[in-house]
Amino acid sequence: MTEERHFDYEALLHEAFREAQRGVMRTVLSRVAEQGLPGEHHFYISFNTQAPGVSIAPRLLQKYPHEMTIVLQHRFWDLFVQADRFEVKLTFDSIRERLVVHSRRCGCSSIRVCLTVCSSRNCRASRVAGPR
Repeated sequence: MTEERHFDYEALLHEAFREAQRGVMRTVLSRVAEQGLPGEHHFYISFNTQAPGVSIAPRLLQKYPHEMTIVLQHRFWDLFVQADRFEVKLTFDSIRERLVVHSRRCGCSSIRVCLTVCSSRNCRASRVAGPR
């Protein structure tokens, strides 16, 4: 008797969803790097500071030993997006710092991105990637 094999559809769907999330995040951040943010759009990006592939200054790691949330809106520089990571410069306590987050190495589960679109009357948030 041969062993019956099954597809793990749940795992396949989960991986496909994670890849789609990374694709959306990469596409949107790439457009922002090229064109800037339109209007009052801004991003909240949270990530595990201890995850492999995350590179931040030691002083920031000391201040944020587990998780960090950054906001991309008005004051960010040199946003660089590749297939497996993004890099950005932000100011912390008046010091410009470079952050690198490798989305594949630290896994999409370590990154949460929330795009907030604001008009003069209201804001609407949409989760782009990551766990709830």
